[in-house]
Amino acid sequence: MLLTRATAAAAPRVFSRLLPRTCWAASRAPAAAAAATAPAAAAAAAAVTRQQRTMWLFSAWRSAAVPPELLAADLWSLAAKDPEGKEVPLKDFKGKVLLITNTATKCGFTQQHLKQFHDLKEKYGDQGFEILAFPTLQFKQQEEKDPQKMCEVYKSFNANFPIFAITEVNGPNANPIFQYCKFNTDELYSKGQLQAIGWNFGKFLLDKEGKVFKYFGPRQSPSEMEEDILLLLRGEAHGKQRNKDGLLQ
Repeated sequence: MLLTRATAAAAPRVFSRLLPRTCWAASRAPAAAAAATAPAAAAAAAAVTRQQRTMWLFSAWRSAAVPPELLAADLWSLAAKDPEGKEVPLKDFKGKVLLITNTATKCGFTQQHLKQFHDLKEKYGDQGFEILAFPTLQFKQQEEKDPQKMCEVYKSFNANFPIFAITEVNGPNANPIFQYCKFNTDELYSKGQLQAIGWNFGKFLLDKEGKVFKYFGPRQSPSEMEEDILLLLRGEAHGKQRNKDGLLQ
């Protein structure tokens, strides 16, 4: 069963509420009383069914089983789409240290992240560092839906790095780029399941060969990545890739 973008965005909100209590008619109640409570009982049963379905959808959104053979063997075989729908091969960024992140312009983390992204690109862009930003609506719809307006907002934040089309980063319809990044980290891959990025601004740092070096969560500031960026730029550290036995090497 595939999740829609709206369902994926709504599931965490619904799941976080306390489950409503249900009332069932006692088996010894008189027939008349049972008949009177039948509509309420039916409604309660329907509510339970909805709750179970919501819980299942939330679970599916939080993780997704993807056979390794269906994942990209390397980053350079993948492509992204810009806001106008034009395909951009990731091999165009081969040889650069990459920061791949999901973004949003209406999030509490937006101002800090976009400013620090800008500063990191200004500082290390000419040394071979690039940021690839992928807007998403999966976290409380905190992004502009209109591509043109979205780009204008990023411009107002002085974004000096590529902004791609709105995409999904969690669930069975997740962008293959994010599936690849998750698969090649221990933080977001466990027991055959790709785990969910928790919120806007999950950040993957990759080496010049397109291998994932580290994952930084939404609450970690971009400035915390600076030392690792330098190590990768100098070739003093390298990312890893999962082998056929499921081990990172």
